[in-house]
Amino acid sequence: MHAIKLQDIKKEFTDRVLFEADSLMIKRSERIGIVGRNGQGKSTLLKMIIGEDNGYDGEIESHGRIEYVPQIKETSTMSGGEQSMTLIQKAIHSHPDILMLDEPTSNLDVENLNLLIKWLKEYSATLIFVSHDRYLLNELVDNIWEIDRGKIYTYSGNYDDFQTMKQLKSKQQEVAYSEYQRKIKQLESEAQRRFEKASTFKKQKKNVSTSDYKVNSYAGKYDAQEKAMAKSAKALEKRIKKLNHVEAPVKERSFVFKEVGHLHRNASTLINLNEGKLFFENIYLFSYPPFKVTFGDKLSISGPNQAGKTSFLRAILSQTLKGYYSQHLNIGYFSQNFNVLDLNESLYNNVRKGSLQTDFVIKNILASLGFDNKVIYQKANVLSGGERVRLSFAKILLGNHNLLLLDEPTNYLDIDTLESIEGYIKNYPGSVILVSHDQTFVEATTNQHYFIDGGQLLSPVYREKNKNQVEQELLLLQFQLDEMIMKPEMQLEDIREIQRKIEKLRNNAS
Repeated sequence: MHAIKLQDIKKEFTDRVLFEADSLMIKRSERIGIVGRNGQGKSTLLKMIIGEDNGYDGEIESHGRIEYVPQIKETSTMSGGEQSMTLIQKAIHSHPDILMLDEPTSNLDVENLNLLIKWLKEYSATLIFVSHDRYLLNELVDNIWEIDRGKIYTYSGNYDDFQTMKQLKSKQQEVAYSEYQRKIKQLESEAQRRFEKASTFKKQKKNVSTSDYKVNSYAGKYDAQEKAMAKSAKALEKRIKKLNHVEAPVKERSFVFKEVGHLHRNASTLINLNEGKLFFENIYLFSYPPFKVTFGDKLSISGPNQAGKTSFLRAILSQTLKGYYSQHLNIGYFSQNFNVLDLNESLYNNVRKGSLQTDFVIKNILASLGFDNKVIYQKANVLSGGERVRLSFAKILLGNHNLLLLDEPTNYLDIDTLESIEGYIKNYPGSVILVSHDQTFVEATTNQHYFIDGGQLLSPVYREKNKNQVEQELLLLQFQLDEMIMKPEMQLEDIREIQRKIEKLRNNAS
């Protein structure tokens, strides 16, 4: 029996259809990941299923008890990640028939993300969640629902399978559209030829005498021929209108950053920090090895929440850590709480000021972040919180900088936008230091990975040297775990402690 059924659903928002679907069904124990651009209605769909939003046409049936965990915002007493994990754990422990989550990984560090995946893999009932985290979607789901331009499309498999099928669908669309256009041109050309031929029937041909021409004209012979040919041309025009319309495929935007201003390779080494210790308001955070950034480097820093990642970026920005800073260094810093916008200026002017990139590049990046030509000349004060974050990111990315410090830039971004941003960062000529909990994003955009663990910033060289030691520790812990599982008298918490140690070592080694 199905867990949830949606029949003839139509959800409208102000003057437009948000989305509609004829028939959708979720089987018991199925795992559904819902994706789509921001503003397409993903969270709205969840609220419709749980009965919080009843303003739609159609019917929704659900069988079984539902637990729903909404997207969490941080409070002063507890972080967003702590709130998310607490609420999700509570929901799982209540043993619902259907568990629904809205962006469950938004505030989670890597350690908590992997713990969440472990919990959800062990959860056997129906699971439905909205997420922009491709790693989570690949690990957990067996079906993807995509909300795109007012329709809900279903795909079997995880996120990678969904991407493969979408790419195949896009190629098929290109072929179908090309054939459609070829057919239209062929019919239009033939119709035009027949119209032109029809207009020539009344002209006297060289091989027809004047007397014969006059006789045929009086008899209406040429009129009949002209009408017949014009009629056949019009028939072709009707055929064109009856052709099944094929939409033009959506073309990906492409551009190349212009290497101007600080993006000229004026300096090879931008930063070279001495070995040192990081403090925040006299509180020790971690020690770090010599830390060097050369022009074009793409680095990531990961670690638990509150380990000091943001503090390290801000110390680099303020140049308070001892070491070398190039005289040509110009830093662009992006943070969720770092306001770089002039709200009285237009979106376009906010980005244009301080950028040496072309209008083509600027407008392409703004469009990929959800700001098309219709809105870029509006004032920034009309934007929502999430939109201001996206505009701030565009301003930093397009600014006259040669080093970008990006602190959790993936929050508020849908998957399509994330994938566009990945391309921009890969093509960015300057250097990047990235802090992000999105593992897929980190792997796609950076090639040197630092990790904070045990009060130390571990360099890629250190982690590589210690890889064999970690593998040996993992083998030993796995042996201990196997031995403990075989002993009935062992406490469950002791077994879980070993499992946590194994998981932590694997995360640090990855």
